[in-house]
Amino acid sequence: MADYTILIFIVLIILVLSLLVYGLLGVYGGLGKAKKRKLNYLKENGEIIEAEITDFKSYTAASLQSIPAIYIIIVASSFVHGKPQEFKSERIYRNKCKLEVGDKVKILVNMKNPKQYYFDPYQKEY
Repeated sequence: MADYTILIFIVLIILVLSLLVYGLLGVYGGLGKAKKRKLNYLKENGEIIEAEITDFKSYTAASLQSIPAIYIIIVASSFVHGKPQEFKSERIYRNKCKLEVGDKVKILVNMKNPKQYYFDPYQKEY
């Protein structure tokens, strides 16, 4: 009887872990689809503007290899409808960024609502 209890416990642990993994993958997949929808909307309805990099904000996140991952967020600013607007990029690894303060970047912006934008620091899409 004791052998079955251990076996049932192990099966339950495997079941809970697999449900957790599938749940996280579902959430991650949903976020990826939402990001793609946002980008498609901005491609159809937005305009490409040029902004100047004004700052780099960095932060350290823990990593699995015990080496801290240093991420940066690029802050660029431009004028939209005569008002200053600040745009923040997605987080990126510091060593993969070749941009500097003062460089010009392109940002895809919904001119009706400038808070809706897409800022690809690698400038791969638009």
